[in-house]
Amino acid sequence: MTLQGRLQTSFIVPFSFAQGRNDEGLAALPAVAERVPIMVAALRAAGTWQRSGRLESGYFHRSARAVLGRFTWLRWTGPQTCAVVLQADATREQTIPDLHLEVELALHATGIGLLITTLSREGLCAPDVLLLNERFRILEQAWGGQFLPRAVDIGQTIAVFDGSQVDGWHNGWVRHLLGPLIGGVMDWRLTPHPDPRAFVHTWWGLPHPPTDALWEPFSWVDAAPGSSARTDDATMAELRRDVDYRRWWEGGTRYGITRYSFACMQQVGPGRFDVSRHMAGTYRDLVCLQLLRQARLIDLEEEASRLARHLSGPKPHDAVDDARRLRAHLLQYATAQDLRMPVHQEQGIDLADRLARQLRLDELHDTLHRDAERAERWLSEAATNRLSHRVGQLTLVLAAVGVWAGFAGANGPDQGLLSLQGSWPWPFAPGVVPFVLVNVAAAVIIIAALWAGGRLVDHLRGLD
Repeated sequence: MTLQGRLQTSFIVPFSFAQGRNDEGLAALPAVAERVPIMVAALRAAGTWQRSGRLESGYFHRSARAVLGRFTWLRWTGPQTCAVVLQADATREQTIPDLHLEVELALHATGIGLLITTLSREGLCAPDVLLLNERFRILEQAWGGQFLPRAVDIGQTIAVFDGSQVDGWHNGWVRHLLGPLIGGVMDWRLTPHPDPRAFVHTWWGLPHPPTDALWEPFSWVDAAPGSSARTDDATMAELRRDVDYRRWWEGGTRYGITRYSFACMQQVGPGRFDVSRHMAGTYRDLVCLQLLRQARLIDLEEEASRLARHLSGPKPHDAVDDARRLRAHLLQYATAQDLRMPVHQEQGIDLADRLARQLRLDELHDTLHRDAERAERWLSEAATNRLSHRVGQLTLVLAAVGVWAGFAGANGPDQGLLSLQGSWPWPFAPGVVPFVLVNVAAAVIIIAALWAGGRLVDHLRGLD
């Protein structure tokens, strides 16, 4: 059946970006903030992107507006229509023509970018809608039998979805849109985040009230037509408990949020409030805020893991600067990006909470802080042990110097020995010889004592 409504779907791909391909670990915060204007200049110089403004929405709290305000928005200047070729099954391809195409790039001052590709069209049938959302979101073939998209025809070139890899990116449309930045022409390192799928933010308008049969595969975005993952009613009810937001279901509007999708299906027509603009505006901004939080937490967790590996290396004390930078980034995140209630309105609060739960943001946050605190405790204990070690060594040095000074003073050559004359052939007095030999022996004894003492301190502290 051909539907008279409209599909509007955004595929959002988070990534982190840094200048320099050999950059390791977190940079200082000012250096991170400088990346955005440099990258914007590089993209605009390439001629395929231009700056675009964003309307500030009173829907968000002031703190959330401040975070959104630190996004720099760019619009792709390429063609605005395309045809997408999808692999329907193992033997058949399907082309969805005449799709409106809009591509945006949001660069945040924390070094996180969001590539947002929006496809829309009137009058798509249900199988095409389900196939497009399920296939186009796949960035990497995660298991055998999973079908990558085949191609997208944008009028100028065809980007083939062949699964080949360029700098960690497998999907052709991502590689094509970011152009030379990920092809090695410019000195940038773009790091995709672990999920091999784009986040799908999708709205579908229907001429009749949504049915469960249409809603379930559409909201989950994980099953193409004919391969629904639906099981018995009791299991589906349990799975849907944290996914569906049912407040407006009686009015013909359904919302559902999973860990990789924010979906809305509604009946459109006379007398109905069309939420498509709301989905393309404030709710998409809400998704961007939460994906920014997730991307930041993933980056910081990877840095915490790198710090842990550094601590177990041969020079753990060199990790102090890494730990200090991690703490600075954590403080920035906690005070500026960790938005627990980004909006004013009750429905928006509910949807934001559900999205945060599905993305496991609180779990990521708590795990990260536990890891950072463990690393700091380890460094503090290691610093205490090292200080005790140095104090022990210094004590031995001072004691040895005292012994040496007393010994040298008691055994120095007297004036009589230094003044011997006669058959002594050397240009110095013979009394100097026992003085030098005694002090060399004392030096050897002191060095041995220092080494043994240091080893003893290490042994007692369990450091060797």
